[in-house]
Amino acid sequence: VHNPARYPKDLFTRRGPGSDIVLVYRRTAGEEAVAVPDFLKRLHDAGKIRRWSDVALLLRSVRSYAEPYVAAFAVAGIPHVVTGDATFFKRDDISQLYRLFSFLGASKPWGDVHLRQPIVGLSAETRGALKRYKDNLLDVATDDGLREIGVQDAKDRERLLALLKLKKRVQDGRHNSLIEVFYGLLAATGYFARCEQEGREEAQQNLGVLSQLVAAFDEYGGTRNFYPFMNYLKLMKEGGVDPVTVPPEDAVQVMTVHQAKGLEFPVVVVGALMEGRFPSRRRKERYEIPADMKASGLPEVGDPHLVDERRLFYVAVTRTRELLILGTADVVNKRGGGPSRFLNEMLGDDLQAVADLERAFIAEAESRGGAPLGPRERHSFSQLAYFLQCPLRYKYAVIYGLETPWPDPAGFGANVHRALEEIHNRARAGHPPGEADVADIVAETWVPGPGIRPEMEQALQEAAVQQLREYIHWHAHTFPQIERAEAPFSFSLGEHILLGKIDLIRRADEGGVEIVDFKTAKSLLLSVGQIDAQLDLYALGVETDLGEWVRRQTVHFLGDGQVTTWKWSAKRAEMARAGFATILERITRREFTPRTAYCPSCQEFAAICPYALEHPGPAKE
Repeated sequence: VHNPARYPKDLFTRRGPGSDIVLVYRRTAGEEAVAVPDFLKRLHDAGKIRRWSDVALLLRSVRSYAEPYVAAFAVAGIPHVVTGDATFFKRDDISQLYRLFSFLGASKPWGDVHLRQPIVGLSAETRGALKRYKDNLLDVATDDGLREIGVQDAKDRERLLALLKLKKRVQDGRHNSLIEVFYGLLAATGYFARCEQEGREEAQQNLGVLSQLVAAFDEYGGTRNFYPFMNYLKLMKEGGVDPVTVPPEDAVQVMTVHQAKGLEFPVVVVGALMEGRFPSRRRKERYEIPADMKASGLPEVGDPHLVDERRLFYVAVTRTRELLILGTADVVNKRGGGPSRFLNEMLGDDLQAVADLERAFIAEAESRGGAPLGPRERHSFSQLAYFLQCPLRYKYAVIYGLETPWPDPAGFGANVHRALEEIHNRARAGHPPGEADVADIVAETWVPGPGIRPEMEQALQEAAVQQLREYIHWHAHTFPQIERAEAPFSFSLGEHILLGKIDLIRRADEGGVEIVDFKTAKSLLLSVGQIDAQLDLYALGVETDLGEWVRRQTVHFLGDGQVTTWKWSAKRAEMARAGFATILERITRREFTPRTAYCPSCQEFAAICPYALEHPGPAKE
């Protein structure tokens, strides 16, 4: 009725009648923001709401409208956690790291003041010496030089020299990536290691967010130059980024409607339902594009913005399972505005009659008992490989989301696998390529790595061509047995979903199939145990999801042509399931005990992990 571009439909609940829809209607927006927590507390005290975590407050904009609700929750003593407030760069540690990036990019001494920030961890005496020194610290960037200007603490000199060395590297343009610089800052300040030792998980997760921002510039920025990188960070700061918050175990969730998509809660409050807030006012584009110039042509309705807002309102009110509470007011900031038109469309014209809280029937909300908000956790083997190597690596890379410098910046392995997929697909289609076709296939499927020198790119392409020609020369006779290439799978194991993609599935002569995984490295360079686990996961995926009977598992090392095959059996499958179940159980319990035997081999986190710093590998240039 209200969205003429949509087909009309009758919606009804499958569970039958339940609680009434409750309307909290007050004179002003501030009064409504206070009334909502008060009403929730009454329901909680009456046993209608068992757990605060069963409640979600959804707003059109958390950044604009959450503050009075948050204040009222605090006064009422209701635990709560806010997401979507875009305050990431307002965090003390993130703002200090932002200023340290400025220090690295500053060509003049003005940036040296940022070295006196608490995050650097210098003593008061050292900070005083730096404040008294007015010249460029790069001019005294030696142990003796720092001692001469009054830095007497040896650890402080070591930390300052690391930061000044990093600055000189950046100033000379000798850094390979910005994420490398980010890790240099964490290593020089020791901040991440201190967070790990002090159990400051929220800080570490927000460092993961910052690493993702830096890595995104590396991937899409097209330059390693620090000036555009700082402009990028400035834009992200002005636009707003959401921080990670570790909520109390039992707390009301405050979030935007967009963030709630795909989630459900026993109790949902949709607040600030006033004209101008929800629906929001349409913002005129700075440069309006005429409809007849758009690919979509003329809009189907007169006000597309209102249609979009109504759809978003539908999303909001359908996030609840048991009880829906709507909040509105007559006055916003001493001005009119009035209740949202969506409330009239939903409840009728007499909202005051609906807003009788004492007469509303409210059943006891069925608690979800700490069940996860979103979908089940999904795990790829590349993630589980981190856990097998060292559980702490899994925590850093997967739980905290720390992006790392690319181990293969040119993307050699990915490029070879793209070419392999094309070779196998042509063979399946009845046009098996020969050795003479390989160079063209590699050229067609090759994706250049960011910032790779042309001569290196050429050398890598030639190496790929050589590997694939050898493969075709010795194994083209197996092409008629190909069933699938780059076959995706996913299957459930307990409360988790395991997924992956198999390079090649071939028919076995004795019936069933053989799964093949290709490695571009040489056979002696990779862990046999890790390869076994990877192929075991793939075999389980093929049998469980794809319905194939796996007879053999094969790993093919293109680097030296070595091929190793072993049999798959029901006993091996049982052992593999049990092994993966144990790993997933440890992940669920958040058991991330460091495996210090791996420390000498760790490349990504060795410079920032306190355990790796205690168990270093060979010194690196």
